[in-house]
Amino acid sequence: MINIHNISVTEAGSSEPVSLAELKRFIGIDYADDDSLLDDVLIATREQIEKELDLKLVDASVSFYMTTSKDEEELLVLPKALNNSASVSY
Repeated sequence: MINIHNISVTEAGSSEPVSLAELKRFIGIDYADDDSLLDDVLIATREQIEKELDLKLVDASVSFYMTTSKDEEELLVLPKALNNSASVSY
């Protein structure tokens, strides 16, 4: 049996796929009054897309601990988000 413990996902602080400046240009806003609200909308939109498509659009680090019983061999299937991983550490 495989047991997975202490799962954590940390976004690497990279920028959003669509910048605030790009969004403002697209919707024709040239003032800063609503920048905070628009930033929140960009983040919420990305998070919803990631949830619906089961993938990450920004760099992220996923950490977990895995234990198995010594007498059993099982296949560990990683989430789709990890299929394009740059590295895996043991």
